[in-house]
Amino acid sequence: MLAEWIKGFKPESILNEINETITSREAGKISFSNFNFHELIVTLTSMVHFSKKLKGHSYNAIISLAVTNTAIQGVLTKEGVIKEVKSIALNKLATKEKKYHLLTSVSFKVPPVKSISSDGCRIRLQNNLESYPKKYRDRGALLNKHENVLTAGQVSYT
Repeated sequence: MLAEWIKGFKPESILNEINETITSREAGKISFSNFNFHELIVTLTSMVHFSKKLKGHSYNAIISLAVTNTAIQGVLTKEGVIKEVKSIALNKLATKEKKYHLLTSVSFKVPPVKSISSDGCRIRLQNNLESYPKKYRDRGALLNKHENVLTAGQVSYT
């Protein structure tokens, strides 16, 4: 169970309101005339229970895409929308996360800690360019090569 309607809510009323705002369906595209579409999506999102496996994904984006895809196919129904929500959720879970490194610089008089970990991300504070991981050390050589070109206070800054 990746997603299901929460018992006691009536998503049909919201879906009917969205159905009434559809102005055109052509060539796989759809238009809505109502400016409160986003509010209706937020309301629908609050009526869906999502699996913990989807933590970190945008529930509003999943619902919005599901409503749009279902509306393109025809009239919105709660069964059609939740089926599309589950399909989109499966596709999102099937996509592998990419691991990447971000190298930047931050100035501290004294670094507060050596590393910080949160939600599977690790931030390491390095004291100098020599302590960077080996694959990034060439960046230090490039910066040192152009050190005399850079000045502490650029003339154009105010």
